[in-house]
Amino acid sequence: MKLLSKTAILSAATALAGGTLSAQELQYSTHLPPVVGVNSAGIQPLFERVSEATGGEITVKYFWAGQLFDAAGNFEAIRDGVIDMAFTQPEDAQADMPANLIFSDLYFIGDNPYATAAAANETILLDCQTCRDEYANNNAMFMGTHATTPTKMSCAADIQSMDDLQGRKVIGQTTLAEWVATFNGTQLDVPPPARLEAMERGVADCTIITPEWLDTFSLGEVVQTVIDVPNGSQFAISIATTNAETWEGLSDEAQAAFLEAMPHAIEGIVDNYVERDAAALEKWQAEGLTVTDLGGAYEEALDAYLVGYEQRVIEGAQARGVENAEEIVNAFLENLEKWNAIIEEQGTENYAQLLWDEIYSQVDY
Repeated sequence: MKLLSKTAILSAATALAGGTLSAQELQYSTHLPPVVGVNSAGIQPLFERVSEATGGEITVKYFWAGQLFDAAGNFEAIRDGVIDMAFTQPEDAQADMPANLIFSDLYFIGDNPYATAAAANETILLDCQTCRDEYANNNAMFMGTHATTPTKMSCAADIQSMDDLQGRKVIGQTTLAEWVATFNGTQLDVPPPARLEAMERGVADCTIITPEWLDTFSLGEVVQTVIDVPNGSQFAISIATTNAETWEGLSDEAQAAFLEAMPHAIEGIVDNYVERDAAALEKWQAEGLTVTDLGGAYEEALDAYLVGYEQRVIEGAQARGVENAEEIVNAFLENLEKWNAIIEEQGTENYAQLLWDEIYSQVDY
């Protein structure tokens, strides 16, 4: 991919802003539109907090919805110093991120997004030097991830049994391919904004999504059936991957402000998923959406598939050269158990503070 120079990006930002850039204006790029909760409930409040904490020292210019780069291009742009911060995913840079790809492989683990997000952040930021080194080797820094609410199989057809799923074309993460293949289906990789059109045209039959996407990406217009069984959660994400040189160029005050603001951004995103999931299901069920568990048949089939799942993840990572794959997986599982207990005991009302106390107060960048 041919990347624009940072000078060109700065010039574009100046033109769009209609003025002169301040010395501390950062450029943030994402392939997702601003309406998505990651942006509206997480990224925008993140920069607002940082700007306020630094007395306006840090400002931001957003490039939404792939305005500059697609998901894979954002990682390259961070690496090459073209963009300051971006939303990236290990799945879009697999050759460079074999250890971090483990968190994509672990998709099926974690039904509570608060616990899952915390466990992923603690593992990467405090326990997995290999994970952080992969970012560093690409001139980048991991600042944090969120976790989605549990994803559900959502189909354009009336699905009443597992037989009705046979041979379906299903949009979802690459890590879902083996599960989809168990009912002779085909996994498709289609960006979120393009999924509605793909399903309307019959290119895809189903998609595995969080229910709030029925609204966010208008998928409720085509989905007839949601199978109400958790398929896992997407948490192999870096919501604010930062160019290492950009970070070094920030003042101590600005660096501290970002670290202090990250727990609030994560909290905002997860809260948003939880709230919008419930609202979306209520809305579309009133419009005729069928929500079913297929009489337990789907869960039974998924449980059978997940026997030995963690070991398969470890072996897959080892096959691509991750020598400490077992250590990384075990660290995540231990952290997930820890955070499930914390959330059960303390709830989520002070979730951002918990993230700060247990994780971000100990981060040393």
